[in-house]
Amino acid sequence: MWRDAIVTPLTNPILVGGAAGLVVSGFGWHPPQALMDPFRMLGEASVPLALVVFGLSLAAGRKSTADDDRAPESPTASTSSDVALVAVLKMLVMPALAYAVARWGFGLDGHHLFAQVVIAALPTAQNVLVYAVRYQRGRSLARDSALVTTLASIPVITVIAVALG
Repeated sequence: MWRDAIVTPLTNPILVGGAAGLVVSGFGWHPPQALMDPFRMLGEASVPLALVVFGLSLAAGRKSTADDDRAPESPTASTSSDVALVAVLKMLVMPALAYAVARWGFGLDGHHLFAQVVIAALPTAQNVLVYAVRYQRGRSLARDSALVTTLASIPVITVIAVALG
């Protein structure tokens, strides 16, 4: 158990990639263009591929509750309340906290404050779905919260723009 707790984070591709980037940057080494081109292509493909994964997860829908890490007695009631909680936290609480910290914690105003609050109101990232699929936990919640927060972000960001713009 202790071995897994130590080895698992160290083998996470995101952590390994970030650490490798820090080491390369720390040494000031600039890899040759021929070596960087495949990485650049992969980076440029990441957003479209994340959208394809998201689309496929939406197409799979709720055909099975086997993809959930739990099987509640009433899947729609529990899942709906979970998604609603995630959406409220992400779309209302997080921008409000970002506003408070940016405004009163860092003394930001104008465009800087606006940018911080809008960034906080962006939808749930596809990273959440990728992690849920990777670790086979809460895939339905990740998929549904990404969809709901994407739809909710449009009016929320509009209200923020009117209030702070």
